Amino acid sequence: MALTRTHTALLAAVGLLLIGAAPFVLGPYFGASTAAPSVPRDKGHHHAATPVKERPKGNGINGIDPVPNARPAPGGPETAPATAGPASFTQQQPAGKPGKYDAPLERCAYGIDYPTPDSNPILAEPPVSAFTSNVPLRVTVRQNVDVTALTFTNTSAQPIQIDCAAIILRAGSGVKGLTFYNSAPYGHPQWDGYEVPKGDGTSFYIYRLAFHDVPNEQRMAQPGQPFELQLAGPVNTRISRESVRDSVRFIADLDLSGNVAITQKYGTQRSWN
Repeated sequence: MALTRTHTALLAAVGLLLIGAAPFVLGPYFGASTAAPSVPRDKGHHHAATPVKERPKGNGINGIDPVPNARPAPGGPETAPATAGPASFTQQQPAGKPGKYDAPLERCAYGIDYPTPDSNPILAEPPVSAFTSNVPLRVTVRQNVDVTALTFTNTSAQPIQIDCAAIILRAGSGVKGLTFYNSAPYGHPQWDGYEVPKGDGTSFYIYRLAFHDVPNEQRMAQPGQPFELQLAGPVNTRISRESVRDSVRFIADLDLSGNVAITQKYGTQRSWN
């Protein structure tokens, strides 16, 4: 029987509903499956390729559904805090409305995959031995059996826009996924990320937060309030919590560049929510 326009429309609608019902990977942040794909890993022989833009990916058919906020990771041994960043800072605020992808507000909504040639440059850099940040932050690292949680707190008197922020750290190899928690309600981040194994059971991780389809206030770390990155995967005893904490580099996007220079330097791949 030939399909009529009505039949075609009905099939398309069913297809969209099935897509919308699929689980998304940021686990508890989206109230969905905790089975996340592995972080892309640097195998040491990526060849130059044309960067590919990917559409914003969200929790629902159109990628703009509001979602409940994640919870802090379960308790476990935690480090003493480390503090970094200048006493004051200036940060440009983006213009535009949510969902207007040609506006500065949505500058990181589209992911670009940047492969790295041969050996990743992070392997040749001097070891980082203390937490660094270009905005005033405090960080602790807490671990339980299968989560390493980095809790950042804004120690300044003004909000920090964390959209497009780059976070670089060293932790145990084999992280399976990433969850984001913010004390501000909602928010809708994706992430660009890459794992670069050192060959000793630890890896460097390069992440970039990438919010989309939410107003600017949902992309903020408020004064005195925490936000948290939760790395899912068995905790690796090859590196201590204190060493993870001291390896962290936080680079806020102060000039609306989107921290593209970092993603180009190390290579990143856009991952699902």
